[in-house]
Amino acid sequence: MKCDTCGKEVKEVRRVVIDADYDRSLSRALYNCPECYAAKESARLKRRSGNDTVSG
Repeated sequence: MKCDTCGKEVKEVRRVVIDADYDRSLSRALYNCPECYAAKESARLKRRSGNDTVSG
């Protein structure tokens, strides 16, 4: 398999499709190696927490 973000050949790829305030079910599928996935997921969660109006 190949990471759509960095192009590296890997044994495993990942993709988040649906989460709270996040729906990519109709978007073009992009699969990421574990390193790119972790970086993208971290950035996505930081953006999401920046959009929260209620702190928990």
